[in-house]
Amino acid sequence: MIQNFPNKISEETATEQIYKAEKIREQFVNLADRQIDDISAAYPDAEVTARIKDSSSMVEKVLRKPNQYNDVSQLQDTLGVRVVTKDLDELETITSDLTTRYEVVSEVSYVDVPKLDGYRGYHLNVKDKYTGLVNEIQIRTKNQDKWADLMHNRVYKPSKELEERVRMNQDSIYKYANELSDYYYRLDSGEKKVKKPEISKIIRDILGDD
Repeated sequence: MIQNFPNKISEETATEQIYKAEKIREQFVNLADRQIDDISAAYPDAEVTARIKDSSSMVEKVLRKPNQYNDVSQLQDTLGVRVVTKDLDELETITSDLTTRYEVVSEVSYVDVPKLDGYRGYHLNVKDKYTGLVNEIQIRTKNQDKWADLMHNRVYKPSKELEERVRMNQDSIYKYANELSDYYYRLDSGEKKVKKPEISKIIRDILGDD
């Protein structure tokens, strides 16, 4: 794993950070199980999943953002819990409940005003009362989750076959991504007659049938 970070940090520091990352990951396993059980019990209709960053990804993020982090122990998204709701009303209800259920360290909403790429969702960083560990909870509607998975799989981490086409058509992809995000937002808001944005053959070949 150390070879993943050539010329960035010394072998000694890399080894130390990877070892620390692995120990931190172990601590998050029980927390992930507890949060999934807790949220699933309170909202059985919601889809609740979790992912824990691997050690290499943790160290890579510290190296990529030296102005924010100098040690893997400072990361607040080592554990990410995702709560997928059926619509915006349920998203607001669950989000409100989670802010009282857990100690919130920070929160940011991309629901009404998305990120520049069109991403929507609500993010909470919460502190566990038993361990002091901080993790991220993302709350999205099913449509927001569908959008995020599409962009992640096809644009942010495309296959080698798609990499060049994504790079060459980036502006068109992000334009369509924002239009699709707005379309899903209107559906989630309860609008009945919403026209799906048109998609060019080039973009469809890259993104597939969303």
